[in-house]
Amino acid sequence: AWMDEGWAMFLPLELQNRVLKTDVLAAMMPHFYYPFVGGEFDLPPMAPSIVFGTDCFSEYRYSSYSRSSSAYKHLMEMVGGKRFLAALQEYIRRWRGKHPMPYDFFFSFNDVLGEDLSWFWKPWFFEFAAPDLALCSVQTRGDKVLVPVINKGGLPLPVRLTVTYADGTRQTIEKAASVWRNGDRTIEMDFAKEKAVGKIELGDSRVPDINKKNNVYDFTK
Repeated sequence: AWMDEGWAMFLPLELQNRVLKTDVLAAMMPHFYYPFVGGEFDLPPMAPSIVFGTDCFSEYRYSSYSRSSSAYKHLMEMVGGKRFLAALQEYIRRWRGKHPMPYDFFFSFNDVLGEDLSWFWKPWFFEFAAPDLALCSVQTRGDKVLVPVINKGGLPLPVRLTVTYADGTRQTIEKAASVWRNGDRTIEMDFAKEKAVGKIELGDSRVPDINKKNNVYDFTK
């Protein structure tokens, strides 16, 4: 079902945000994850749709709508809007009037984008993975602050850090989901320490995370 319903949720977002003059709907997407992630009904989208419950607020909605549409969104952010659109349009052209299977979708995108995205497709669509990034062991070394980020849940997600300095000013540091392409479960972010740091926050409202308790490092404590 995700080959249909994920697009139904993802494709209208840009127009909806333009009409509403806000991206509040995109910020709402991750919240559809939370009732099911990590539970007994948290099945990968590649599970046959007939095994899901039929209630629209069941794991069927999570897997078919929410998880797949979030995967499309993070993929588009990673490869860029123009490349993503070109791959989508070519996939539609190749399979118009036919009956594509999930692998036809994966292989079409791989072909048009010119890269093997198996590292992205596998956790998002095949595995019992979850959105869960965490901070650990932040260190200051010379004039740099080193920030290790652990991917505890296994899904390739963008890494966004908001640094709040002691004087109240802020800085955002970001890496695309491609930072996980080598299968690493820990990556290291860094930034120049030009003044005293108050705290570091991982993620934002648009990146799903089922445990936000390990997303803040407070230098004042």
